[in-house]
Amino acid sequence: MNREQMAIFLKELKDASTSDAAKVVFERYRERYKYVYVYNDMCVKRIFASEGNEALVADLVNAALRLTGSECISSPNIVNPFASGGLGGKGIEPDILLTEQRNTDPKTPLDRVSIEFQHEGDERYVERLVFYIARHTSMMVKSGQAYNLDNLNVLSFQMFNSAAWKKSKTYLHTVRLKDEENNEFFKKQTLTVIEVGKFLKYAAAFSGDNSRIAQWLRAIETLNDESDFSPFECDEKFKALRDEAELSKFSLETLLDEAKQMADREYDRYLARKLGYNEGHAEGQAKGREEGLVEGRAEGRAEGRAEGRAEGRAEGREMIRSFRDSGVPLELISKCSGLSVEEIKGL
Repeated sequence: MNREQMAIFLKELKDASTSDAAKVVFERYRERYKYVYVYNDMCVKRIFASEGNEALVADLVNAALRLTGSECISSPNIVNPFASGGLGGKGIEPDILLTEQRNTDPKTPLDRVSIEFQHEGDERYVERLVFYIARHTSMMVKSGQAYNLDNLNVLSFQMFNSAAWKKSKTYLHTVRLKDEENNEFFKKQTLTVIEVGKFLKYAAAFSGDNSRIAQWLRAIETLNDESDFSPFECDEKFKALRDEAELSKFSLETLLDEAKQMADREYDRYLARKLGYNEGHAEGQAKGREEGLVEGRAEGRAEGRAEGRAEGRAEGREMIRSFRDSGVPLELISKCSGLSVEEIKGL
């Protein structure tokens, strides 16, 4: 399932009036889809933070941090393992937190890896990441103890593009404390940001990238698209990923726990954002158009603006069709998009 299909699935589960009705919804989706949307908060924890899946998450982390040989995380401890019904909504805790002790010497710093999966964000998300680093650091030293900080890696998988790297031609960024001459000031703290959205949007440009993290992103997207997974079958880790991502592996109880955390208002606003039309977002749309025009004038891309608007309209129609074909009520799509029910049927 893609993100939209997963959201609709959870919405239908949430709206089911009885347990029997929820079972009917579950079975209908199991017949239609084989895999969950991997990046869903609950799904990503269930797949990568379940006890017994340490080797799977270690491979993902090593790929993202580009660790090789003796540098690799090999026997991680999942500090916050997945537990059905234990998500408790979004907070300031990381989605997944790993630690590893390299040897038995208690004076040897721990390796800590904090992993975040974020779908939407702006410049304030950068502040959240910096806050996470500070929070982890403050917990490493107790009052009266000597400073002996652990090695900390904060790893962020982002479905949106960061403003700081808007013109960057890479999707993986490593941030450390450095001075004005680019000398590393402190090596024990690293922020790694992976712009998943950029990687997928410009897949053709990254087609020559055969790094392990690129393979991971392609494997996950193949599952989300319900596409042919056979190119990845020869890799044991990706086969394990495929098996863990099967919808049939998720209990109805677990899915209902996730569905109950969805607020109808947030769901409607999510649909509106995806469709791009909503009276409550008029100001944001106007601002976006204005910024686009300013940028276009600055770069002399009037033609590009026209093409962008045309592409945006085409993507909007495709998104509306996707929602319609996925079973979203036509009245709700009409409300969010501004199109009539008949127009939606005719797309």
